[in-house]
Amino acid sequence: MKRLLVLLAALSFLFCGSVLAAEATNKKPVAAAKETSMSATGKVTEISDVILKIERTIKGKAEIMEFVLETTYPKISAGEKVKVSYITKDGKNVSTKVTK
Repeated sequence: MKRLLVLLAALSFLFCGSVLAAEATNKKPVAAAKETSMSATGKVTEISDVILKIERTIKGKAEIMEFVLETTYPKISAGEKVKVSYITKDGKNVSTKVTK
């Protein structure tokens, strides 16, 4: 009877230990969504302190893209060709760098 109780106690510790070990290995930290930097080149159609609009051509079709500016660019005016590096946050294109 004592052997049976010792055997049951040992088995319960064995199984509890394996369950706890399995729970510890399955917990992986969830990585935050990466922000991918993209770029677009086109002609400036409109620029203000907070918004930049460019017209770019892809496969023969003209497309207007709108960007939210974090800084002002006083040397850039409408009609100039620019390259805009941007990321997408909350469904909006946020410019990180604008170069002529």
